[in-house]
Amino acid sequence: MDGVFDMSKECIKHYRHDSRRELSLADNEIWCIYSDSQNNVWAGHERGFSIASNSNYLRTIELSALAHSGEGNEIHSIYRDTKDNLWFAGNNGVIRLSYDSTPHWYRHTDLPNSLSHNRVRAIHEDAENNIWFATDAGINRLNRKK
Repeated sequence: MDGVFDMSKECIKHYRHDSRRELSLADNEIWCIYSDSQNNVWAGHERGFSIASNSNYLRTIELSALAHSGEGNEIHSIYRDTKDNLWFAGNNGVIRLSYDSTPHWYRHTDLPNSLSHNRVRAIHEDAENNIWFATDAGINRLNRKK
């Protein structure tokens, strides 16, 4: 509930929400952390996620800008798979971002083959490149072909 501390070498950086500063964390209650190959730190929270850049600045990306929707999703897990897709899981399903297509939102619906529950707690990719989602109603496997 106090933002993100970045401890590297002999330096400690403290990233926090400050309503007076546009380039601050959007929320201090952090639910997950992801570090990418460029050493940027992604912090998932109730308002989407914020990125602490390795270039010493911070930016927040609104979930609506990524998902092209006004719906919310409290981000509990951030994952990058071997196909370089970025996944954001939360209490309203999971969003897949890829460089070559529009964002795709997977959620529980009345249709067959949807998620078993909208609260997605974790994401994992196995040795055969299947993507697995841990939800409040069980484990789901993404069939990339369907």
